[in-house]
Amino acid sequence: MDMQTRRVARAAAGSIPVHLIGGFLGTGKTTRLERLLAYDVARGGRPGVVVNEHGEADVDGRVVHDAHSANVDVVGLAGGCVCCDLTGELGDAVVELAARGHRTSIFVETTGLASLPQVSQVLRDALAKPAGAALSMGCVIGVVDASRLRSTVETWEIGRSHLRGADLVVVNHTDRATPAQLRDALRQVRRLAPGCAVESTSFAAIDPARALAAWGKRRPQQPRRRAPLRDTTRGYRSSGFLLLKPVDLDQLEALARRFPRTLVRMKGLVRASGESETYEIQWTPGHFEARVHGGAVEEPYLVAIGRRLAWDRFFDGLDKCLVRKRSPKR
Repeated sequence: MDMQTRRVARAAAGSIPVHLIGGFLGTGKTTRLERLLAYDVARGGRPGVVVNEHGEADVDGRVVHDAHSANVDVVGLAGGCVCCDLTGELGDAVVELAARGHRTSIFVETTGLASLPQVSQVLRDALAKPAGAALSMGCVIGVVDASRLRSTVETWEIGRSHLRGADLVVVNHTDRATPAQLRDALRQVRRLAPGCAVESTSFAAIDPARALAAWGKRRPQQPRRRAPLRDTTRGYRSSGFLLLKPVDLDQLEALARRFPRTLVRMKGLVRASGESETYEIQWTPGHFEARVHGGAVEEPYLVAIGRRLAWDRFFDGLDKCLVRKRSPKR
């Protein structure tokens, strides 16, 4: 090994790894991210996080911030996709986090409509610049829903190329999948991302150390051919809503279930009728969850992402979920 090669190796060993987590809408990326952050902090790390949201409201960034604000710096990039129209902002955000001092790692969570290969390309371009000299590419993790992977590949324009280049694919939500769906999902992952490590789980509950170990065992990469960045959000629309009144959670769930195929994702932080707590709302086709959110939220809001969704009907239904105070009888 010559002197220049040793110098490069030492620089890489002392650099800050930038780990990338991607996956289609509602696959469990944020849960996977939170587990990795907790693991990193418990080992004395000081991670930074960039969370990308396709909609105007940064729901996942708020959730991560409220759960880890004492130990983690969070930068939210909302209103676009980091692999399409926020490419420059992603590089700037990663470099900014590294410059805040004593950072040990950085995690990037993409929007659910971003392509892992495209975001990887954007990150590598940013890290190749002088401003990214202190950074190195870390583990690339793809998360898929075992119960919905086939429909995702069939309906999402880039579904067949989304997992290329992943070091690890987490086949999540196995509790929701039938045995046949799980077998099919595992076959598809091995076809869509040949050679990558694969883990099956529910609630993204795989050992964080084992997840990040895929980085150190990265398979040899073929020479990368640069391709033009594609619009990976085509066919999908996002709308955000400020909810200044409490919400009837039962009616909200019923509304979501009226659009089982076209309401692809719904999430937010809302006030529930008759209760003082703020609730975190999560919807993916067929699955509605409402859990108490520990942080304070001044302006409750909801984000919906649809594909061929009848938005007028959805807006009308959402309005009926709001609980209005009755006028006193005279």
